[in-house]
Amino acid sequence: MQTRPIETFPNTREKILRAASVAFALKGFKATTINEIATTAELSEITIFRHFPQKQELYWPAIDWYFRSSMLLYVFRKSLCRDGSPRELLLQVSEDVVQLFRGDPGLVRLFYFTVLELEAEKHTLYEIHIKPLLIALQTRIRVWMHDGALRTGTPSAVALLIAGGVLTHCQMNNLFGDELTEGESVGLSTELIDFCLTGLLNSASDIGISELNS
Repeated sequence: MQTRPIETFPNTREKILRAASVAFALKGFKATTINEIATTAELSEITIFRHFPQKQELYWPAIDWYFRSSMLLYVFRKSLCRDGSPRELLLQVSEDVVQLFRGDPGLVRLFYFTVLELEAEKHTLYEIHIKPLLIALQTRIRVWMHDGALRTGTPSAVALLIAGGVLTHCQMNNLFGDELTEGESVGLSTELIDFCLTGLLNSASDIGISELNS
């Protein structure tokens, strides 16, 4: 599995966080030892414990550092700010995010390890790094509905369906590799995007602007 290389940092704490995030992405919280983190960081275990007396005290700072350095939110919001139809933009967003995940599979692995292993950190991860993505997507969906590009509906439901599709796509690809999507585009399929938008696309033949705004 590809992981981010460990580089030399003048800041020992940041060096620990980077090494820990790589280790946690490979094996999860429970299976990772402080010794492994110290070896990856090229530091002693004593140095690790000086900064983080308990392994769980290190987990969230490492995950938070990894997600922030990934620029996931920046990539997501930038994709949503482009011009284009809802279908075009959603396809582009999915492609950009999937490309980011494929280039850095540790993001997906850390997401799943956190959800499966640590309850408190799971909620913190959602509030700080996942929820802003959903809010950004919901906001754009509401704008499309207001402008008449989509029928009125429930933005949160569409946003969750798309986000779930992206995560599932990335995780399956992480497990099975390129053979899963051989010959296909990097992002989600047009079929899935069309399915997400079924019943929401504005059709002049069967719906009027007054209905859209009702």
